[in-house]
Amino acid sequence: HPESFIPLFLLFAFYFIIKKKKWPYLIFFFLALSTKEEVALTTFLMGFYVYLKFNKKLGIFTSLFSLLWILLVTKLFVPFFNGYGYLYGEHLLANFGSTPLEIFLNLINPNKLIPIIFNPTNGKFMWELFAPVGFLSLLNPATLVIAASLWMNLITSWSYSHNINYHHVIPIVPFVFISLIIGLSRFKKIKIITYPLLIVLLTSSLISYYYISPYGSSIKNYEQIKNKFGNFGVPAEREQQLYEMMAMIPKDASVSASFEVVPHLTHRNKIYNFPNPFKYHYWGTWKAEPPLEYLDYLLLNKIYVEEFSYILQPLIQNNTYEEIKSSGDFVLFKLKNKNVRINNKAP
Repeated sequence: HPESFIPLFLLFAFYFIIKKKKWPYLIFFFLALSTKEEVALTTFLMGFYVYLKFNKKLGIFTSLFSLLWILLVTKLFVPFFNGYGYLYGEHLLANFGSTPLEIFLNLINPNKLIPIIFNPTNGKFMWELFAPVGFLSLLNPATLVIAASLWMNLITSWSYSHNINYHHVIPIVPFVFISLIIGLSRFKKIKIITYPLLIVLLTSSLISYYYISPYGSSIKNYEQIKNKFGNFGVPAEREQQLYEMMAMIPKDASVSASFEVVPHLTHRNKIYNFPNPFKYHYWGTWKAEPPLEYLDYLLLNKIYVEEFSYILQPLIQNNTYEEIKSSGDFVLFKLKNKNVRINNKAP
């Protein structure tokens, strides 16, 4: 996910603007824009902060170029490369209607907007986002409001956006900590306030580490974390089994694989995220059918084998594909012949 780069670029952009270093700031500003289109909404708001706090001309440029970038990406770049158009606008704001005018009118309608923002799902999301820092980010709201993704996540119909365990929260994280740091720095000369705030921060972090962190990285899972550090760089048995299966696939072979395997195979000329190309699934523009074709290999999590048995079983029973290796959570199939028609519809 491109979001992985966002904290690095935004934090450096913010750092250099504080240091009044224009050109390093612009470098990281442009790098941030290159990650994902929603970042332009954040940099648009950051332009106001730059204007008010540091450099008026640079602030104006930041905001205006961010708006221009959104238009270029959604109206020119994306349609040019996918042959269809920008895909996510209607999908993300489906809560508010189907046309731009209807969406706008509902966004400014308190009766529509307030119930969408203030609900248990968003309450849990905000709690888990700010509890690890003891809600101390609120000490400097001026930098917190810059995180446009925060406001987008609260109103979007995309359910994953309301959950801190998904990558959609990443663009918000830099401003949680920027606001925390600036907020705490205001009291650095007042020790009677500073020390209690630091105690709140440390206590909140430890409690959240136990109760909010995913189990795989939570202190509740101390023994497993300890073992991972102790065996750092040594593939676990499950990983080793997967590596062995990937090594069995010739370099020029076409493959369809489970989503957790696909990143290890993307250097190939033809790679699909299963059940593509056998079944339309997160494909392209969401409206175009994928090209149905037989691939040389299928490397699948066994959960997928069961879930999509209506696709796989006819192909296995009729000797279109044969299982050549199975171990742990994964199974590897090889193309045997192409005489059976693909069945891509669920019963």
